[in-house]
Amino acid sequence: MRAHKDMAYRLALAEGFLAEAEQDVGLERWRSCVDNAQLAIENAGKAVLALFGVAPRTHDPAQQVAAVLRTQVLPAEIQEALRRTLPDLLALGSAEHFLAYEVEFTNELGETCAFLALRPDQFIVVWRAKTRTWLSISEQVATLVAHLPEEMGREVLDFACFLRVREQRRQAESLTDPPTKVRDRSA
Repeated sequence: MRAHKDMAYRLALAEGFLAEAEQDVGLERWRSCVDNAQLAIENAGKAVLALFGVAPRTHDPAQQVAAVLRTQVLPAEIQEALRRTLPDLLALGSAEHFLAYEVEFTNELGETCAFLALRPDQFIVVWRAKTRTWLSISEQVATLVAHLPEEMGREVLDFACFLRVREQRRQAESLTDPPTKVRDRSA
């Protein structure tokens, strides 16, 4: 019975934080919206864990949900539902939430359109405000590849090599193609 009470309590918290996050969107309180969304997901995760008798004292229930998946024999539909929750729990865990950057999006007039908290793996810097310069394409690609797993980085490298070879072939073909005749329309 205690697990059911804990679950109901956490679920009520999750629903309350979700309602606040939705209200924050309407009022354009972006930072508050992110805070409340994170707390809604955290408490939803803790509600699920309460069903298994787990009461984590953490703001990051993803590890405990993963442990339940590893150690408990569960019906397939429950196991699948828990697996589907893991990406959200991982994406909005407390470490990621507190390590977020506040990013302001503006329109052409400099008016703020949105203000979001993003983790470093969710964006790349393309503009240096201090020097008022764009980052080169090679710097942007290097930043993206640095955040990829090794195997994916190799795929990016393979694709870049393919593009280079294709461009070299095009250049070679353009040097060896016979000149095209231009028809004189003045006659």
